[in-house]
Amino acid sequence: MKRIILIILMLNILCFNCYAVDFAIFNLRNQIFSESKEIKSLISDSENPIVISSIWDTCTLIISEIDAYFSMLAIFNSVKKEVQTRAGTDYLLDWLRGVKKTNELNIRNIDNIELNTISVAERKLIDKIKDLFVQLQTVISEEISKVTIVKKSLRR
Repeated sequence: MKRIILIILMLNILCFNCYAVDFAIFNLRNQIFSESKEIKSLISDSENPIVISSIWDTCTLIISEIDAYFSMLAIFNSVKKEVQTRAGTDYLLDWLRGVKKTNELNIRNIDNIELNTISVAERKLIDKIKDLFVQLQTVISEEISKVTIVKKSLRR
């Protein structure tokens, strides 16, 4: 009897408590924040500070939008499950779609930067940020899928 209880407890610990939570959108937000700090440090020494400042603004905007999404999730999760409706998920979905559109615009704007107006070091950093924005598009699509599943599970 003791062995069975011990095995059940060990399985419970191994299966439910000892895994790393992969919160991709949060990790990307932190990576964008880290890269934006590097971008900001380049503004004063750049040959084209307007472009670098614009990239920093872009990073700041997308970070703010992701932070707002986290706040909305907290509000959504604070509502009792019996009271939740599809309206909350509709709002989350609309917000995520808006973030995705903004991010698409950010990627297009980065693609339109003329290479001869920035240094090689700045270009490498901008390319890192663009890669993060492309990854963010995928993660946002995954978040949209998750929220859509939650929406379908809620009563009308």
